Amino acid sequence: DNNSSEEDYAAIIDGIEKLRYEGFNIIVNRNNENFGLIGNIRKMLLDDSSGDYVWFVGDDDILFNGILDKVVCNLADKKDLFFMNYNCIHKEFGLVRPHAFDRNESTNIIELFKNNDAIMMFITSCIYSREKIISAVSFHEKNHGTLEITFPLYSAFYCSLKGTVKIIPD
Repeated sequence: DNNSSEEDYAAIIDGIEKLRYEGFNIIVNRNNENFGLIGNIRKMLLDDSSGDYVWFVGDDDILFNGILDKVVCNLADKKDLFFMNYNCIHKEFGLVRPHAFDRNESTNIIELFKNNDAIMMFITSCIYSREKIISAVSFHEKNHGTLEITFPLYSAFYCSLKGTVKIIPD
């Protein structure tokens, strides 16, 4: 939690309680100041996380019933990145696009990106190996400097080029 209001923080905790999954710990760390998106990601990765995988869930994203079952089933494949298809929903206009990409075109991350606008900028669609994304942070900072807003996209490409990826088309 990137220093949200007391009301929003209470809603986060309530939502997490509803998402409890046997055998998995979901930990919410609360910052005492707002570090911005990239600062929060960096802090979470380097200071606050300890699991094998990290999943950044946007504060305005909706997780549908059954998503944790799907995630847990796929984690057994031990990939460096899991990229999930998703619905594009606008808060005022509703469903804009039923799937970010066609289920039959799921060949690789680079091809999906080239063929489907900016679908990979949706941070909630990616679950990263913690080890691999920390490597991406280190590589980026050493070779390119400070992390930028495009870091989630960079991380997905890094995992694709330096590791293994599973695309989840449903």
